[in-house]
Amino acid sequence: MKNKVILFLDVLLILVAGCLPIEKLTSQTVAAPTNVSYSVLENGLGLVQLWKVSGIVMWKAYQKAPLAFWGDYLVLVDSSENETSPNLLGFDVHTGKLVWQTHLPDGCFSLINVQGTIFINTKNALQAYDMSTGFLNWENTELPSMKIYAMQNNNDTSIYAYYKDVLGNNKNQVVYTIDITTGEIIDVKKIANPVSMWEFQIEKVSYGTNANEILSIDTDSSQVYWKATLEDTFATYLTEVNQEILLAVSRTNHAMYALNTNDGKVKWQYTQHLISNPAVENESIFVLIAGDELIRLNLHTGERTGKVVFRAQNNSNDENSNNLIVVSGNMLALYFADSSQLVVYEVTK
Repeated sequence: MKNKVILFLDVLLILVAGCLPIEKLTSQTVAAPTNVSYSVLENGLGLVQLWKVSGIVMWKAYQKAPLAFWGDYLVLVDSSENETSPNLLGFDVHTGKLVWQTHLPDGCFSLINVQGTIFINTKNALQAYDMSTGFLNWENTELPSMKIYAMQNNNDTSIYAYYKDVLGNNKNQVVYTIDITTGEIIDVKKIANPVSMWEFQIEKVSYGTNANEILSIDTDSSQVYWKATLEDTFATYLTEVNQEILLAVSRTNHAMYALNTNDGKVKWQYTQHLISNPAVENESIFVLIAGDELIRLNLHTGERTGKVVFRAQNNSNDENSNNLIVVSGNMLALYFADSSQLVVYEVTK
């Protein structure tokens, strides 16, 4: 009997080992950190390069950065092998080692990260993946999946999934409330004041754009709190928001505006040409501007508090706004779209 148990365990170990893509992971680990590729021109901002990986083609939708930090992991969507069928990759944030990868055969149309779970809207389902393992926690095939164009966090207990018909009819919009643990539909509600694009929700207030307006709307009742119009609002996308400030970026002149969330009035604006999304951490905004300059601004005043100029090897096109930034604590990930390089830094001051 003892021999049979040992034999069974040996077979089980062989089967389990055969399911792990060990060779593939080993072959895709990144090289050791290279020489630091920046120079500090002003006091107030310092970076130390931890690692970088080349050949990444970052998937992007609705100006949301498809990469996120969680604990010891950096997770991103890479479409280098197939634009319509990308891979979800999980890297060790300290070493750059590729820890896991998951294929997304049905594509990725929108995503959101909530407390270590990444929610992905594919062509056929809404899926939830564990960011530390890449395991699929659940999937919901009852939703109109491909027609969901935006998702929002609802106090870390559920997510809002916004739907409009495939032809983009703004008058036919519904918001689903989804339990983040089970994927079950908690509530379905028709939106009384539909917009062209929902962007953010915080404390039961949603923000979106409609024609030439930016709107603040009560998520539950659809009551409009305020409307704001910028010089070219129709070509504006909303990016970061907290309880006081909403950031709007112009797709026409690539300028950034900080709006007061109480009344929609502009608190300050930054008119230099942005070539990445702004990323907010605590009281700071990090953004890449023309000339490969990474700058840090005060969130409340727009005052610049530091700048780093990257060397020519990154070679960003000044008209390319597909560069991406995500910041968490003292970790900063920067994706240079033209050179297909993802670089992770520690912010030292």
